[in-house]
Amino acid sequence: MSKLELIHDIKNELRRVNKLIDQKITRGLPYMREARYHKMLTARLSVMNRSRFLARSMRTVSTFLF
Repeated sequence: MSKLELIHDIKNELRRVNKLIDQKITRGLPYMREARYHKMLTARLSVMNRSRFLARSMRTVSTFLF
């Protein structure tokens, strides 16, 4: 699985979890487990985007140096 596919899958899972959390909030049910899962997915997505940003910025810097 490529990195872009993984990012796409994580975003889809985040959408699904958000819908589930919204449903639980409107019904007045606890949603602690889903909130933890959402936090883990968001952190994973952040790390993946950060590494893509760093790779892109290093490429840009290296073009100015050489």
